[in-house]
Amino acid sequence: MSTAWHRLGRFGDRCHDKRRIREAIRRLSDVHRARGFEGYKPRNLANIIWAWGKLQFKDGAMMREICTWVVREPDQFLARDLSNIIYALAQMRHKNDDLLHAVSGMPGLLLGESRERKDELSSQSVANLLYAFAVLGHNRRQTLAQLCDVGVVMLPKFKPQELAMSLYGCGVLNFYHEAFVPQACELVSARVTEFSTHGLANVAYGLGRMEYCHETALESLCDHSKEKLGGFTSQGLVNTIYGLGLAGYRHEPWVLAFCNHTKGRLEEFTPQNLANTA
Repeated sequence: MSTAWHRLGRFGDRCHDKRRIREAIRRLSDVHRARGFEGYKPRNLANIIWAWGKLQFKDGAMMREICTWVVREPDQFLARDLSNIIYALAQMRHKNDDLLHAVSGMPGLLLGESRERKDELSSQSVANLLYAFAVLGHNRRQTLAQLCDVGVVMLPKFKPQELAMSLYGCGVLNFYHEAFVPQACELVSARVTEFSTHGLANVAYGLGRMEYCHETALESLCDHSKEKLGGFTSQGLVNTIYGLGLAGYRHEPWVLAFCNHTKGRLEEFTPQNLANTA
């Protein structure tokens, strides 16, 4: 069953017949409703939850049931499995406080330090966790600090998307790590051409929420993006200018480009978005 879910999660978006995907999901979920999750190994449970996140399968009762099995023995899960579980919960916007407190209350599990697996956590896992904790509103400062401590060491391995997710997560949680955040910003500046417009918006928004003005990173971001505003969503544009404002950074050419560009897209903005740009 877990293998079927995992394959469906990996390849489901490649299937153009969405009716077949929905039918496969219905059949698999019906089996779980009848039999539950007893007897599944930790990796199997993690694969199922990961697949649900990918498929956006939201069944509150089943989510609560499967999370209880994770909470029973969280130390039996690998660090990357726990990060995948928490990221999947964020994708589904399903906040399970028991699971979050059980896992973040034992930081060694997330850091891969249990059972001598100290190198298990990857840059993707760190980014996923910082982002997921932000989406779920789970703000345990000790855990965030330890994640960033680990992240500093592996920053050269971070992909642009991972840098953006991490800074966004730290910003939403209003968590400034005095080593991780500035060093991540230096990498943003050095690799700004590798970022998507969505990633740039997340960087600006995250730094703004921290009220942290890293001028080198923000200057690079604005210089690079001012000719690419057409690639931003309306929400991305709002998040960027809102973040720049909160960070106290003003880039005149970018602001001018923003004003000229958005005049032709005003119908895309909600009243709240327009208020945030003022």
